[in-house]
Amino acid sequence: MLPILTAALPALRTFLEPKWRAYQTNRFPRLDERTPVAEGVCRHTTLFLFRLLRSARQPGWVPVHGYCRIPFMHFEWLAAPRDSSPGLLTDLDRKIVYHDVQRRDGRWDAAFVLDGHLLWAEHWWLDHAPERLDLTIDQFGWPTDFCGSTADPRYRIVHPPNADDRRTLNGVRSTVSGWEADPEYRTLRARLIGAPPTP
Repeated sequence: MLPILTAALPALRTFLEPKWRAYQTNRFPRLDERTPVAEGVCRHTTLFLFRLLRSARQPGWVPVHGYCRIPFMHFEWLAAPRDSSPGLLTDLDRKIVYHDVQRRDGRWDAAFVLDGHLLWAEHWWLDHAPERLDLTIDQFGWPTDFCGSTADPRYRIVHPPNADDRRTLNGVRSTVSGWEADPEYRTLRARLIGAPPTP
């Protein structure tokens, strides 16, 4: 990735945070104020960054749909399994058991166990081996690293990108286009790559 784009990731995150919170509030009118600002917006952010990188002539980046491991320290305790779905993720060839979990901040959430001992949650990010780009990993309790490695064991890829993934990303295109239309983003983007957003 271009150094200027890498250096701009914190500024992009600062720009996106109010957009994320507005999206969460619109979707969940009774949003818990303790909800992490990056929670539930990984698809949107992945598409947003993919379009930015494409227009910056940074080929090779691929949106990836998979799972991120959740640190146990992020939760107070695990309740009893609420559902067993042995055939849910055939690509992983694992039995997946859903649990109700309580975060240390008191909020309840749903997660699942793979391999009998690790908590995972559905997630989206960008890969361009050996680099990985993820602005929303802190929603799971990890530090906000932004850039990482495709060898990071906290991630699991379910399958190579496919048509279902493309349809899922297309489903959030209008939200992302709204973010791109913000004059603040246009100014930031022009400073980075000197061009208007690609439709």
